[in-house]
Amino acid sequence: TSLGGSVFSHCSSLERIVIPARVTGIPVSAFCGCTNLKSVTLPDDIEWIGEDAFRNCFNLEQITLPDGLRGIGNSGFQGCSSLKSIELPDSVTGISTSAFQDCSSLKSIELPDSVTYISSSAFQGCSSLTEIRIPDKVVAIGKSAFQGCSSLQKVTLSRSLQEIGESAFEGCGQLQRIVIPEQVTSIGAYAFYNCKALKAAGFA
Repeated sequence: TSLGGSVFSHCSSLERIVIPARVTGIPVSAFCGCTNLKSVTLPDDIEWIGEDAFRNCFNLEQITLPDGLRGIGNSGFQGCSSLKSIELPDSVTGISTSAFQDCSSLKSIELPDSVTYISSSAFQGCSSLTEIRIPDKVVAIGKSAFQGCSSLQKVTLSRSLQEIGESAFEGCGQLQRIVIPEQVTSIGAYAFYNCKALKAAGFA
């Protein structure tokens, strides 16, 4: 069984969807703009979630990602402003551009150790996120990755980190302390701009 791109896009009254077994991927924009979608059940066969797949599903509160999921496309969950938490399986190797941008109710997300990259704007505007641990395989944090995460209080950076992108943590107004690994060779402009509560920053 396969689904076509934008298959249920902008079905604004759709509240619940159960994806049948044997479907291996959620295509581009499949549920984009389903503003009343609250519940999604994915089968264990799902390996990928396409670009914009659940973008602007404003009422989506919870989704369980299967253990075999390998990737989430750009803006996969962007604008899911009711999503409070999400657990990524160990099979996911990276966070794509704007994957969780403007998930303003997202309070917690645990990045598995398998993650090797965090792309630009990945968590931008996640204004309820309070804590993040960057896995040790991550060598670069993309531009604006955590910009506007105004409740972010604790950040643990990867021990392998080499690059912090432009505006990566701009506007993280509750962040009080940051320890930057000594092997970091590049910190972009405005990386910690307007972090008004930041009291201590150092290299270690």
